[in-house]
Amino acid sequence: CRSVYGAFAGSLPAFHAPDGSGYRLIADAILTIDPKNSTVAAGMANSFKHYMRLPARNKAAMKTELDRISETPNLSRGLREIISKTLQQS
Repeated sequence: CRSVYGAFAGSLPAFHAPDGSGYRLIADAILTIDPKNSTVAAGMANSFKHYMRLPARNKAAMKTELDRISETPNLSRGLREIISKTLQQS
């Protein structure tokens, strides 16, 4: 999982698709993986760490996904910490 999704998140055109679908794909993967392997999910959440450096349209789409992850009940502690720190940048 980490290799495939990590490669995708490293692909600037695909990950930063104008419609936010790249962010949504990674957020979905994080939420699916977290209950099974919280360490991998937390590592994948680092894909969002440059959130504040993005153009406004991308930032808004990424924030939507960060908020969606953050509002999910029963997140692992590590994932919640990474998402919270990322959102605090705003």
